[in-house]
Amino acid sequence: MFNPLNRAQRYRELAEGCRHLAALGLSAETRDHFLQMAEHYATLADAEEAGSASTAPT
Repeated sequence: MFNPLNRAQRYRELAEGCRHLAALGLSAETRDHFLQMAEHYATLADAEEAGSASTAPT
């Protein structure tokens, strides 16, 4: 399984893909849907990074 930082990076890549799809000039509804998905993936990435930082050895 991926470690938290790898998952965070993957979520950021997925968010970027969603932003790219949103920019393709699709319908407003579809664009908004992809932008919302991008926000969710970015939130997941932030959570993975925060969790990784709190469990990192000191």
